[in-house]
Amino acid sequence: MKKRTVKSIVCAALMVMTLSVTACGSSKTLEEYMTSSPEVMQEMEDQFSAVSIDGLDISFEVKGNEFINTYTFVDDSLLTDDIRENITANLDASASLFEDLAKQLDDMIKQKNTCTLTIQYVDSEGNVIGEKSFQAPQE
Repeated sequence: MKKRTVKSIVCAALMVMTLSVTACGSSKTLEEYMTSSPEVMQEMEDQFSAVSIDGLDISFEVKGNEFINTYTFVDDSLLTDDIRENITANLDASASLFEDLAKQLDDMIKQKNTCTLTIQYVDSEGNVIGEKSFQAPQE
């Protein structure tokens, strides 16, 4: 798995979400905002379904002010030692990108330093291989 591919997919999916949804006032939480309109959630699900990486399922979940983006290895034979070792390092190297995306989530609900973007990688049985959470930089 190439670092650039993962960054591109996450960025594309979240950018589509951000650009396709316009805020109408302020919501208390990201979850309230996202679930206030079934078409918003459906559009996000469609966008995530359209973005794919061979051997990975991509999904999202929103809990409170946390947006959780999960990459599931559907075939554990693709989960090499090299990939296991580099997942966290790649997340660290992409921190500024993910912090910017967390800021966009804050902007959606018209709040500052509230939302968390969590990126996690799991094996086919749901065991977390690597995970990191990001928030917008403090202003």
